[in-house]
Amino acid sequence: FVFVGNFKPDQIKPMIETYLGGLPSSGRKENWKDLGIRPPTGVIDKAVRKGVEEKGQVRIVLTGPFDWNRKNRLDMRAMMDVLDIRLRESLREDKGGVYSPAAFGSASHFPQPTYSINILYGCDPKRADELVAATLQAMKQLKANGPSADDLQKVKEMTLRERETSLKENRYWLGTLQFYYLNHEDPMQIIRDEQMIKDISHDDVKRAANQYFNMNNRITVVMYPETM
Repeated sequence: FVFVGNFKPDQIKPMIETYLGGLPSSGRKENWKDLGIRPPTGVIDKAVRKGVEEKGQVRIVLTGPFDWNRKNRLDMRAMMDVLDIRLRESLREDKGGVYSPAAFGSASHFPQPTYSINILYGCDPKRADELVAATLQAMKQLKANGPSADDLQKVKEMTLRERETSLKENRYWLGTLQFYYLNHEDPMQIIRDEQMIKDISHDDVKRAANQYFNMNNRITVVMYPETM
């Protein structure tokens, strides 16, 4: 168990002994099981026709192997935050094609270190192909040119503000300590993150884009109304 919050160990110990210590135990040692489920590889384009509302939905997913460490996770997050800015500017403001595009990435350690990039938005179904092409173009430009100095600075400032707020919340400490414990990492990394965020460079983000925006391993699914 992991406990966080404003308490003194001597005061909480009797409650732990009463309410947790008396729980029955089977003596088993639990562990995760690899079910062998893996994302498909190659380029997959699917069109789904469902519903009657004149609205389209787009989802683009990229997956691949991941070199598991804190630096790579921070670089991937910065890369996705820069892409999120680019997509809002390109798809929503310039083209007026979507209301709120979302771009996020995640990495998993077990059963194998892998990453997943997800981009999704609703749009006019008649413009879906145009907007998918614009999305892929934004990713290719980030691979070729890296982030602008302004975008990178925005991302670093936003990440540091979020971290400053999170450090005041019990749920952040609970989730982070559990994460480091489950992944066999040093929890003291929490106090080193601030400097690592400040040190993320243009080349770090560009390198991450070329690593994770693998266009040869991509799934694109577009949902159209049944009438199209």
